[in-house]
Amino acid sequence: MASSSRRPNEEEGNSSWKRIRLSTETELEEFMRESERLAKIVEAKAQADANLHRCVEAQQREKAQFQQEMRELMLEQRTKHAYEKQIAELECIEARLK
Repeated sequence: MASSSRRPNEEEGNSSWKRIRLSTETELEEFMRESERLAKIVEAKAQADANLHRCVEAQQREKAQFQQEMRELMLEQRTKHAYEKQIAELECIEARLK
């Protein structure tokens, strides 16, 4: 009788152990899926950061080029203005000499 009363307890213990094991395996699978999902997010963010960095670098190059072109244009404008002023002065001198 003692062995027959022990039998259900052992079966209950085995079934309890199986439930714990299944629960743990399920949690592990869920954890692994979540880890993979997060790894993909991290990779996507790293890619987005790299793309953003390239865009910022390109924008900085374009800005520097624009600033250089503006400096050159301003220099040309000042030079043109100075030449026009000299021409006007020379024309005045020439008109007085006539």
